[in-house]
Amino acid sequence: MKTTSRIVLFFLSAALAVTHLFIDPVKPEAAEELKPPLLPYISDVQLYDQTDYNWTIRRLNGEDVGLSKFKNRVVFLHFWATWCPHCKAQMSSIQRLYESLRDKDDIEFIIASYQDQETVQKYISIKKIRLPIYLHKLAVPPVFGPRKRIPRTFIIDRTGHIVYQHIGAAKWDDESVLKFLESLL
Repeated sequence: MKTTSRIVLFFLSAALAVTHLFIDPVKPEAAEELKPPLLPYISDVQLYDQTDYNWTIRRLNGEDVGLSKFKNRVVFLHFWATWCPHCKAQMSSIQRLYESLRDKDDIEFIIASYQDQETVQKYISIKKIRLPIYLHKLAVPPVFGPRKRIPRTFIIDRTGHIVYQHIGAAKWDDESVLKFLESLL
């Protein structure tokens, strides 16, 4: 009996540890606690890799769009999922940033999810999200890193260089982000 109890206790402990790895305790309501990303001064921008424009994403209306359509523009590329608590926590912040810049012709927002269209459409409809949402297949260009790491955000300058990358949630509507993006225009 003692051995059986130890085995059960071991498996319960292992299950709890594994569950803790995959379930994120952050609640969407925690958006007020988000911190702005640590952006460099424009003079200190580090150029990461060149963007791979050979990639096709799909609008929610089913239209395929080549990333090359966004060449010579500043691009705010954000990877997210409806099940991700950190993604949910920052979505309203991204919405406000988008609304403050949407009249600028030289900046594009790509909010990309690998999930199916129905799941994404239902979520954005319930949450009343008005962002340019795209779907992507599993084959994301390597320059944008592994699909598992979300939320993941890239800022691409007009020459196609990734000038900023951020993994995790952030307060994207902060004045520092707005100024950084405008300095790239």
